[in-house]
Amino acid sequence: MTLLDWLQQTPNAHLVGECFEVRSDLVGASESLGARAHLLPMSDSTLLNVGLGITLNGDCAVVEWPSDDVSSIAAWIQHLPDSGVGPLVVRVQVGKVGIDLNAFPIHPAVEVWAVASDAQRTEVLQRALTQRHTVVVLESAPSIAWHKLEDSHLDGAVTQHGDTNAHCVLVSTNLDASIVQNAVDSLAEQGVSIRWFEQHNVTQFDSAVLQGIFDVGRVVCVGLPTSWISTLINTAFWRLESEPLFCRADETAIVQAVYSTLES
Repeated sequence: MTLLDWLQQTPNAHLVGECFEVRSDLVGASESLGARAHLLPMSDSTLLNVGLGITLNGDCAVVEWPSDDVSSIAAWIQHLPDSGVGPLVVRVQVGKVGIDLNAFPIHPAVEVWAVASDAQRTEVLQRALTQRHTVVVLESAPSIAWHKLEDSHLDGAVTQHGDTNAHCVLVSTNLDASIVQNAVDSLAEQGVSIRWFEQHNVTQFDSAVLQGIFDVGRVVCVGLPTSWISTLINTAFWRLESEPLFCRADETAIVQAVYSTLES
């Protein structure tokens, strides 16, 4: 189901953006949604505040973000009340450079999801409605295409690869899946076994991921917020055999980080 399909089937959902026609899955949105489609001049604050107004009025707002710069979203989140404002979704199309997840502040009523399929996006949109949370949805066309090509089984907040007897755990978002897969393949050729977790809910470490890290005792986090290290230490300190490492989404950097954690 495309985003426009979901909007058409959700009577209280509104679409906010500066130009719908540049998104292939939103072509014809103004005609299809009528008064529920809101085209606005390019202004980060205007898009967010109009979306906020729709949500406070009792409906659901989906804001189509005009770029992959999330700094304005991050700053705006800091001013939201802890109780939240209701169902508001901000969809961000991730470019080649990627997203710095360190930018997003921790907020009790805000979730950040990196989706890898149309079906998963629909699940997250429904989650925003039922949980009445603000949800930032990160989408990468190459990542979605990679998962479709690999026929990956996407189940909930985490996708797992590898077995429990691995030498090291890798944790990443699905946004960097193809890069991480190349690193995993390279390590496998050198006899290093990896258990890899792709987190789709990137608000915080998933419990299944923390258990995997606890079981193996060695972990490298790829492209994840460095602020999460405190959770790692608090959860798995007595089972960690080396310091948790955080690295950028680069094949060479990932391989080097794995060897560093194995050798320490």
